[in-house]
Amino acid sequence: MKKIVQIILFLALFYWVLPIHAQDSAKADKLFTSGDYSAALRIYRQLYNQHPDLPLYSYRLGRCEQELGMYEEAVIHLTESGTRYSLRALWLARAAFPTYRFELAQTMYEEWLHSADTTHHQYKKAQAELAKTKYLLRYMNRVENILYIDTFSITREALPTHLPLVSADMGTIEMRDGCFISTNQRGDRRYIAFTCKKTGRRLIGKQERLLEDWSTIDTLPTPINQFKEQDYPILMPDGVTLYYSAKDTEEGMGGWDIYMTKYNPATNTYLVPEILGMPINSMADDMFYLYDESAGKGFFITNRTNPNRLMLCSFVYNNPKYLRDSSEIYLRDYIQMRTLPRAASIHPSGSHSTASSAMNIWTENDPLSEWKLVLNDSTIYLSWDNFRSPDAIKSMRLYLKLQKQMAEKSAELEQYRQTYSAASLEERVRLTSTILALETDVRKLRNEADSARKESIRQEIEQLSMGD
Repeated sequence: MKKIVQIILFLALFYWVLPIHAQDSAKADKLFTSGDYSAALRIYRQLYNQHPDLPLYSYRLGRCEQELGMYEEAVIHLTESGTRYSLRALWLARAAFPTYRFELAQTMYEEWLHSADTTHHQYKKAQAELAKTKYLLRYMNRVENILYIDTFSITREALPTHLPLVSADMGTIEMRDGCFISTNQRGDRRYIAFTCKKTGRRLIGKQERLLEDWSTIDTLPTPINQFKEQDYPILMPDGVTLYYSAKDTEEGMGGWDIYMTKYNPATNTYLVPEILGMPINSMADDMFYLYDESAGKGFFITNRTNPNRLMLCSFVYNNPKYLRDSSEIYLRDYIQMRTLPRAASIHPSGSHSTASSAMNIWTENDPLSEWKLVLNDSTIYLSWDNFRSPDAIKSMRLYLKLQKQMAEKSAELEQYRQTYSAASLEERVRLTSTILALETDVRKLRNEADSARKESIRQEIEQLSMGD
């Protein structure tokens, strides 16, 4: 009798709660359709937490996250939703693309295009997006190996006063009256980025020195000024190599991209500009590049770590030239500057010695006994005896512990990825959720470790400022 009463109570509760869920779902659907994705997200998240095994709520939650630019989360939830929704593969491809998961995006685009009606209003757009995905995937296979010397965050407005100092061989670079100017070493030729009064476009021109003044601006020909906007021309010491940035180009990676061309003095012409590869370029705005051979280091400016600020990066090239054997997750983090492998020192000859990254200090043999902590450009800690702050030591130990855990998770993730690459389509579906969960764990550990490292630096600098 007692068991029958329990069943009746359960059924009564079930049929009482069911209409509430239906009402919540209908309300969220209405909010989503009206474009209020934030409000819809809150309801879908509640429904998903209450019913994590229902593909419907995984799908709708993933769609909301995709519309709100929460692409990492969208990939997880759209993957969980299975294959029953006709547009799921398309939305998953569009969520994977901004996270640099180009292989997953390509697979999902091809899956959707294979089954979709060619008259579907999304079909042509998806074809173009697939072509872009394949284009960027080629660059992911040729990512250059660089080591960072320093990174410095600034506002766009502060850029004119924070341009890098270059050697005498490079001449001078400056921003004056809204124009970016690169002048050669002899001071008799300069390239200038200016705003055309007639069209409002940003163009690049050249000027020659005439006694105490400069000639009128000679706007460079179409191969250079063929894009929507051009800026930041940098003339190299050889007098023929020109780097500059262009915006929203057809063959670009996204936003502003950095290009290189060569000047032929004999014919007064320029070669067709070539886009630089990753990680100098990315899908964000990359607006400035030079490599100062005399100083043995290069510079570029990007907003990939924060769309509202610029990051001025100094770096050196490392051997081997390309990161061919790196995992996809490492390359994605490397290009997005979540991982910053550091150069320990720069020598006058231009060579460099490498050090463990300030963001990735652990060593495979004994991560708690061999490490380096970069406080600033001139101070590196190599021993626990270097510390003055006990709190900084605790934070540093936590950092190393988290780094070790992250290394273990990364190794596990790499094993699953290798299995995935050789697996059947059915096995890949099963492995995807595991891989995405491990990626989430690695990302969480990396963020926690970075916070601990920064806290250790902050605590130690604070102790040093107080004196002994």
